[in-house]
Amino acid sequence: MFGLAAAAAFVGCRTGGQRSAPTLTADPDRVAADDGGTPQPPRPGDHHHEGHDHAHDGDDTFARTVHDCLAAGDACAIHCRLLLGQGDREMADCAASVDDMLATVEAIRKLHAAKSKHTKAQARVAAAASRTCEEACRQHAAKHASCKRCMEACAKTAAACDALG
Repeated sequence: MFGLAAAAAFVGCRTGGQRSAPTLTADPDRVAADDGGTPQPPRPGDHHHEGHDHAHDGDDTFARTVHDCLAAGDACAIHCRLLLGQGDREMADCAASVDDMLATVEAIRKLHAAKSKHTKAQARVAAAASRTCEEACRQHAAKHASCKRCMEACAKTAAACDALG
């Protein structure tokens, strides 16, 4: 079993920047002062239009909502597994629900970004999985901050997915 520091490092690795393949930027506003000037991966919404031409729908609210849900879900999943490793069996349903949510929300994120014809169908699946995860996390939200954040993010994601379909 790994320690809390390793889990925190893993969460930071998984939740920093966008979940797709990171692209480094030389934007001076994105260079971290405390890391020796290493360029950082772009954040959702950081997007420069110089040098390429494409159309946006002008609203990246959905992308931000699912990104936040995926980040909260990653943290919740790690937290659940740490507690399960310590013998806390009541986290099993939460861990299973967050795994389902992460898989379905990652799929809707990709389909929505690609403007796929399957987006609406996947939105219904992601909304259902997000609601299941929200309910599982609700049981632990008062005790665990990561469950509370995941619960809140899942509620927003379910609503955003409903709006697509």
